[in-house]
Amino acid sequence: MQLADMFPGSRLKDALVTRPVPLPDGTTDTDGYIDQAKFHEATASG
Repeated sequence: MQLADMFPGSRLKDALVTRPVPLPDGTTDTDGYIDQAKFHEATASG
């Protein structure tokens, strides 16, 4: 995911889980979520 790569040293990339998402035209894209178990260590709250 592009945002996770924009900040060197960020722990966000290690906490991302990706899932394919079907689009109306029949193609797919990728959606990203933060793994709940890694949320606190990947954000300012951790």
